[in-house]
Amino acid sequence: MITPRSTAARRAPAKPRPAAPRARAAHHRHKWTPMSRPDHARARELFADLSSNNPSFDAHQYAAAGHILIGNKATQGVGYINPTWLARTEAAHLEHMAVLHYHFADGGSPTAEAAHFVDTIRSQWRRGDRAACDLEQPALSNLGAGAPAWLAEFDAAAHRLGGLDVILYTFSSALNLGLRVRSGMVWDASFGPDWPAGPFRRLPNGQQLWGWQFTDGEIGAPGPRGAAGIGRCDMSVLAPPVVRRILRDLHSQ
Repeated sequence: MITPRSTAARRAPAKPRPAAPRARAAHHRHKWTPMSRPDHARARELFADLSSNNPSFDAHQYAAAGHILIGNKATQGVGYINPTWLARTEAAHLEHMAVLHYHFADGGSPTAEAAHFVDTIRSQWRRGDRAACDLEQPALSNLGAGAPAWLAEFDAAAHRLGGLDVILYTFSSALNLGLRVRSGMVWDASFGPDWPAGPFRRLPNGQQLWGWQFTDGEIGAPGPRGAAGIGRCDMSVLAPPVVRRILRDLHSQ
């Protein structure tokens, strides 16, 4: 199981902890509060997500602007590791921020892809971090009707091998395919002018909206098209309960 490691001096081994609260999230669905519109959201409700396509990341500037979370592509398929992932993860942790590590699915062996993801992020896991599976094109087309089963196996393997409760990243148009993860949480990419599922976040697949990626830095809903320390980039807004849980985890480090 992946265990969080403090950024402070190690006095004792950290206790094992799942990546995201699963049962608690399901229990409090009736209390899921409205998500801020991106153009009215506070900095701590907004986060950018990075890959090697982003040329720069100044973690100090980004954190000083009020952000508490950064998305960071870790792996893809069964062998690729983003060459910028490690340095950017370490920089974010030094600024007392949480990292959303994500895996870009190729649609190969789901267990092998999950193992690659878990093995890569294990040494850098900290309390407050989250994990996501990015399931989009071309994997969705290649998997076809088998996409829900592929995701379920990846999700189960990530939980079994690393204790991770994976968040699903995908586009709104894919939610009717029956894609589901055990955490019940979806990071929805939708560049239209309004929330993907109305203000109280009930999604077509019966799961909850964990976050809404509202722009790719160019098009999307009204709101920022980038962030301090990065420039133009993908931007997302978090659901209020997610913000509270991340802050709680960061404060308990």
